Amino acid sequence: MLFKSILLATCLVSPTLAGAATCSTRHPESFANFLPSFSDSKGFAQERTVLPLPLLSWSGGVDTEGRPLQGPQRTYLSAAEYWRWPSLNRYMQDHDLLSTVRSQTKTEAVIELYKDGVDGLVTFHFKTKGGCWYLWQYEVHAS
Repeated sequence: MLFKSILLATCLVSPTLAGAATCSTRHPESFANFLPSFSDSKGFAQERTVLPLPLLSWSGGVDTEGRPLQGPQRTYLSAAEYWRWPSLNRYMQDHDLLSTVRSQTKTEAVIELYKDGVDGLVTFHFKTKGGCWYLWQYEVHAS
């Protein structure tokens, strides 16, 4: 009983913990309920991101030896780098970006950020684990 009281008090104080406590394999979280929390709350987004975060960069450049790049360049974003990012909604507002859900299944979803009339976009890839949604990959498609 004491444990339940402590958990309830913690969830009332921390909305990110409350959100994390509500999803499980028995009670999977819907993407529609997850995305607003992820977009608005930097703390929630940090809890729900796989780190280091794989970052794929698609561009038409050349490598260090002058050869044309074939496919994306993969790097990893550290926790320290990711923690410096603003919330998703703040980033979109600061850069006048729009978003759309490119694809969604019960276990995977892809969100695109873009600006009308401008080539290039950013995609966020989400997957479920244990009934909870997580950001697991970030892509930059440069023009």
